[in-house]
Amino acid sequence: MRRHPAAVLAVLLALLAYGLARELGHRVAIWVLRLPCTTTLRYGFLPAVDISRSAGSVSPSSAGWVTLAGPLAALAAGYAVLVVIVRRKAGSRLFGRTIAAIACYLCLVLDPIYYAAIPFFNLGGEPETVASQLGLPLARLQVGAVILLILNIILTRKWVMPFLRQGGTT
Repeated sequence: MRRHPAAVLAVLLALLAYGLARELGHRVAIWVLRLPCTTTLRYGFLPAVDISRSAGSVSPSSAGWVTLAGPLAALAAGYAVLVVIVRRKAGSRLFGRTIAAIACYLCLVLDPIYYAAIPFFNLGGEPETVASQLGLPLARLQVGAVILLILNIILTRKWVMPFLRQGGTT
């Protein structure tokens, strides 16, 4: 099966938008909490923040909020794009509408899947870090992620998937 180059480009741009929204969330949290940010890491082409913990200047709860701010920013971006889609203001070009729909789907579904599923496989990572830093039981964080995932799947099935199937008109 041959892939259309515009569709591949749309997915790549949507992934870039998701990653940038996530990292912007971390940056905003660092700025709001007035935490030292010593370096910017790179994951491929995406910047990633790194907060300094050298002098004990960052409390575990602050670090937890900075970590959680990325997925929350991605969710906020996804909901913002969903509002644009629901109001049928996603633009007139199919390529732009496709990017909007895919970005909305990625922002609303990727992190809830990650937070719900990763702890089941004992892979550690961000969910366990956030739970321990914020003093939350990991199970509570997982239940919240599962509820959010169900809600977001319902929303994307109702609004985003028909938008994609019909070329952007709902």
